Amino acid sequence: MKQDRINEYPIPKTMKAWVLGDREELTLIEKPVPEPGSAEVLVRVDAIAIIAGSPCSGAPNALNEAARMVNRGGRICLAAFPADPVAVDLAYLVRNNIYVFGIRGEGKSATHRAAALMAQKRFDAKMIHTHTFPLTEVPTAINYARERVEDAIKVVVKIRES
Repeated sequence: MKQDRINEYPIPKTMKAWVLGDREELTLIEKPVPEPGSAEVLVRVDAIAIIAGSPCSGAPNALNEAARMVNRGGRICLAAFPADPVAVDLAYLVRNNIYVFGIRGEGKSATHRAAALMAQKRFDAKMIHTHTFPLTEVPTAINYARERVEDAIKVVVKIRES
């Protein structure tokens, strides 16, 4: 059975990779697929996500921006924090009955809680997935996320076309 699963995903000879040169200089190259050593594995990545500059960044205005994205009675989970204190529109949070939770997302419990909310249909993660680009357009995807082009929130780069 294991051999069948291995044959299902043949290992290519080469792969595409974006290489960072000078500041903001990305180059798409073709390079050999590395051979795993003992106790190492190759991981096939089908997509990556680029989150815009506030949801999880610690940007100074992240909480205020998030508050205006959720519905009345919504929940905001803060997974990062700014270096300095920031101004928060508490009146808006109170008027709209918005809950704010401070979390550290590294732990299993946060992942399990997020998965449980999605399983209960209490949070639709598809709502924040706003844009998808092919691998060849990584610089454009990064620009959309950084500059919030077309109100980008979560930008996904698909490695393979499917």
